Amino acid sequence: MTERTEAYYVWFKNGLAEDWIFDVPEAFRDTLDIKHVYRKDKICSTTENEIFRRVLTRGMPPATSFEPGHIFYDPPGTRAMVWEEALKRLRRSVQVKEVMQEKEIVRVLITYFESGRSARTEERKLRQRELELYLRFGEFI
Repeated sequence: MTERTEAYYVWFKNGLAEDWIFDVPEAFRDTLDIKHVYRKDKICSTTENEIFRRVLTRGMPPATSFEPGHIFYDPPGTRAMVWEEALKRLRRSVQVKEVMQEKEIVRVLITYFESGRSARTEERKLRQRELELYLRFGEFI
């Protein structure tokens, strides 16, 4: 069983991953391996009465699971806009096209936008973790 930690460094604010370059909605918690688990409260529990609390945790290392069809936009918030308005703000989108090699590698299509139009596209093969870091920091690390 994978070890899980409560220090998972992904927080959500107003339904989006906070301080990420791309628009990653809270609905992707499972994809990012963030799950609720019950943990025994070591401070409040006694030998007669065990107290459990429900906490958010993340696998260490995280078992991210991006799937074909997942799409993310830069900047955050454009997903909730009317498409014509979103196009005016869009810089990039990332769409997962395929998952390969036992779900470890993803093939993505990155579309770059200029003046409300698709300017160019780029296809890449990335490890799941590399895709997460790209969505978070906006560059390939």
